[in-house]
This record gives sequence, structure tokens and C-alpha cells, in this order.
Amino acid sequence: MLVQLRSTQHVEEHGKIVSYVSGECVDVGKQLGGRWIAEGAATLAAPGATETVKNVKASRPRSAAELLPGALAKARRRRRAAEAREAHARYVSTLA
Repeated sequence: MLVQLRSTQHVEEHGKIVSYVSGECVDVGKQLGGRWIAEGAATLAAPGATETVKNVKASRPRSAAELLPGALAKARRRRRAAEAREAHARYVSTLA
């Protein structure tokens, strides 16, 4: 969602806080863009207003559940298990 900021906004991007100033057009996810619009901090950008577009979708704001240590550890275990299954499938395919 492309929004034009009415006020300065701070977003966590790759573990660092990035500031976007008023007037910038920023490409954000639907939830963050909708929240900024509801708060009055941004408006929908006009289709041609992309002179200073910044992409923030990769650094979506995390939910409280994701910030809990247990949730992060669980996600890490799931990712490692999926990687192990893929490695095993590759190994089995070499035996055939």
C-alpha cells in the first residue's frame, strides 16, 4: 500500500529504527498503512506520486506473540525441522 506521510514515522527495519519524514511516499503493508491512515499520520498516495518511494514491506511490525522468547524459539525449531526434512529428501533422492 502506497501512502504519503503527514507526520514523521519510525519503523523497525532489519533490526534498526528507520525514520520517514512528512511528505515522503512509503510502500508499506496493508495493516501498517491502514493503521497510519486511521491515525491520521498518512493518506493514500496518488498513483503518480512515487518520486521518493521507500519499500517497508520486508520489515513489517511484529506482533506481541512473535516478540516473546518462546514464540521465537518455536519458530526457529520449525524452520530447522523443515530444513532437516529438505536435506533428508535430497539425500534420499541421491540413493535412488
